[in-house]
Amino acid sequence: MKKILYVLIILIFIISCEGKKKHYYPTGELCCVTYKIRNNDLHVIEYFKNGKIKEEGDYKTVVIGEDKGKRFRIGHWREYYSDGVLKWEGIYNLNGYLFDKDKGLPDFLHMPIKLSLTGDTGCLQVGHKYKLRILMPNVPSSVYKVLYENFKEVPPNPEDPDCYPYLIIPSKAGRMYVFVLFPDKNGYYHFEGHTLFFEYKVIE
Repeated sequence: MKKILYVLIILIFIISCEGKKKHYYPTGELCCVTYKIRNNDLHVIEYFKNGKIKEEGDYKTVVIGEDKGKRFRIGHWREYYSDGVLKWEGIYNLNGYLFDKDKGLPDFLHMPIKLSLTGDTGCLQVGHKYKLRILMPNVPSSVYKVLYENFKEVPPNPEDPDCYPYLIIPSKAGRMYVFVLFPDKNGYYHFEGHTLFFEYKVIE
C-alpha cells in the first residue's frame, strides 16, 4: 500500500511539473508562470520585475470553430499595482465577459472607489507633480476614463506607471476637479449621470 501511494505521489509530481511553465523577462526576472488545467486551459500568474504579482486568473481555450486555439479570461481574476495593493478583482463568465452583456453594464456610480494621490496634504501646489491611482476593487481600469482640468484626460505617469498610472500637474490656483467617467448601460461615455468627481484645493 505504501509503495502504491509512493508511486502515485511521483506520478502527480511529474504531471504537475509537465503542466507548469516559467517565463522570464530578458533581464532574468520571473515574468509569468502558467499551469495547465482542464484540457488546454491555463492558470496564469504574471509578475512585476520586483517579484510581486501583477495579475492572476484562468484562461479558457477555444477547441472548435473559427476561434479555435484562442484564449479568453474566465472565472476569478485579480490585478495588482506593483507595490502589492489590489487594483481590482472580478469574475468573468463562461463567454469571457466581466459584465453580462444581456443585462447591460452595472451602475458604476454606486460601487466603492477611492483616489490615491501622492503628496496630498489637503492642498496641492501649482506646477508640482502628483502621482494618481484609482482604487476601485470591482472594476478594471479599461472600463473608466480619468479627466481633470478643462475635461482633458489625465496623462500617463512615465516614471512609475505600474504603481501610479496617472500624473497630475495643476496649472492654476483655485479648485481642481478630477473626474472618473463611466460608460452607460449601452457602453457609451457621457458626463451626465455617469461621472464621479473629486475636488482638490490648489495654491500657488
